[in-house]
Amino acid sequence: LVTGVEGVFLTNTDDAYWRDLCGERPDYIIPRQMHNATRVNRSAGVDWLLHIDADEFVRRPETIPEAMNLAPDRDVPVHFGMLERLRYAHDDSPQTMFAGAYRIPSDDFEMWGSEVYGRFAKFLKKGVSAHVVGKVLVPTGHDFIQGVHDAKTLDGTWVSPRPAGRHLYHFDGLTPLHMILKLALRFDRPKVIAGMTQPDGPHRAQQMAFATKH
Repeated sequence: LVTGVEGVFLTNTDDAYWRDLCGERPDYIIPRQMHNATRVNRSAGVDWLLHIDADEFVRRPETIPEAMNLAPDRDVPVHFGMLERLRYAHDDSPQTMFAGAYRIPSDDFEMWGSEVYGRFAKFLKKGVSAHVVGKVLVPTGHDFIQGVHDAKTLDGTWVSPRPAGRHLYHFDGLTPLHMILKLALRFDRPKVIAGMTQPDGPHRAQQMAFATKH
C-alpha cells in the first residue's frame, strides 16, 4: 500500500533482520517495537524520532516543531498526551475521519465514571478505552533506548520528558470491526510470553471478554 510513497521507507523484518538486530525475533510485540524504534533512532539520520502506531495521528502540522522548541538542546524527550476518538452511534457520515468528539484521561474517573457510563464504566481506564500514557518525541544522538511510551538510558534509567500537551489523536480501532479484531487478537495470544506477563489491564480484560461473547 505504501511502496513508492515519497518519504516512506519500508524494512523487511525477516529472520535475517532479527538475527542481525538482536539474535532472534522476540515473541512479544513490545520488545519488537523497542528494538525497531531504537534501531531507527540510532541509524535514520534524523534529529528526533516519534514512534506512533497506525491508529495514532499528530494533531497539527505545527506540533512537531513546537515540541522541538521545548528542548532546544535536544537532551530530553518531549511527551505528547492522547485524545481518544469517539464514534457517535448515529453518525455514519462524518465530514472527515477526524471529525467528532474526543475524550482525555481523568484521574478522578472512579468518582463519576459509573454515573456517566453505567455498566460500561468497567471497560474504561481513567475514562478511556485504550492507553493513558501517551508517546514521546525522542532526540537522537544519546544512545537512548526508545520504548513504546518512553525512553531510557543504557543502564535502564527512565528519562523524564518535557510535557508538550495533548497532541496525538488515538483511534482505538479505526472502525468498530477494527477494534473487535484488535481485541480478538489480544484474547487469543498467550498470557505469558518469554516469561513476561501480558500487560492487559482489567479494563482490557473486560473488553476482550465482552467482545468474544457478542
